[in-house]
Amino acid sequence: MANDNVELVKKSWAIIAKIDFEIVGGAFYIRLFQIAPELNPLFKTTSMTEQSVKLGCMLSYIISKFARVDAIIAEVKCLAQRQTKYVVKEEHYLAAGIALY
Repeated sequence: MANDNVELVKKSWAIIAKIDFEIVGGAFYIRLFQIAPELNPLFKTTSMTEQSVKLGCMLSYIISKFARVDAIIAEVKCLAQRQTKYVVKEEHYLAAGIALY
């Protein structure tokens, strides 16, 4: 990612991260389930409050490491591997990307 884009993402996230992660995550999941309602059942084992906080924390961590993505590649791969037990498909990542946008 170009340095200008890294800085733009960091500045944008700094604004968003000031909002309670339950609200930010809630907005994300509402949008995600509008785009891909079939994903809703995958999130029934964890409360949406807990899931929203986890999402906010993970995004904060990843964005804080943007300048050195190589430092977290192994962790991101482990996260992706954990998702396979939830029957996550390639098109689900596209839906999540759209919901984040």
